[in-house]
Amino acid sequence: MGLEGLIRATVLCVVLSSPAVAQGLEPCAEPFEEAEKFYGALEAQGWSAPQTDMVERLMWINAVAYLGGDMGGATLREVLDAQRMAAANYGRLKALPTSQTRVLVNGAAVMLASWQRPADTITSVQCRVAMDDPSARAPQTGFGTHTDVRVDADNPGLSVYRFHYNQAAIRAELPDATPPEVVVNIRHEFFVEGAQ
Repeated sequence: MGLEGLIRATVLCVVLSSPAVAQGLEPCAEPFEEAEKFYGALEAQGWSAPQTDMVERLMWINAVAYLGGDMGGATLREVLDAQRMAAANYGRLKALPTSQTRVLVNGAAVMLASWQRPADTITSVQCRVAMDDPSARAPQTGFGTHTDVRVDADNPGLSVYRFHYNQAAIRAELPDATPPEVVVNIRHEFFVEGAQ
């Protein structure tokens, strides 16, 4: 393993400190110049296309933007209904030469995995994962809170945050709700080697 690989491995150990979270997410912090190699690495870690509808799990991934702060005057039900509609469209996303997003599952965890090349010299991978993590500590107030936001000083293109849901507060208002314990977002933007 070269120095760059060693640095990334060290960063992953620090950033993905929970064993439940670290399992299978390593490719999310690696540089992949090609989309198929990125998705192949995730598949090798146990991620695959879902065989059933994942809308109810997927909606929690983007709900973090609302439930951890300003809900814009909307009720919990209104926020979740809007996110449910958005999640229903994820399966309709078309793969482009410069942008692909896939829905993947690994056990009860569901992921939106994105590969993008916004410019000839820049590529990014992003994994947004809704999962259960027994080590996650639920917030005591509100519907959830952002925790463990990190950017690697040696690799500023790598960032990770965790959002912990307050399942009890959500179920107190909506008893049939099924929020995950945590949403993990890993984003890695990097320069494409040899690009001019």
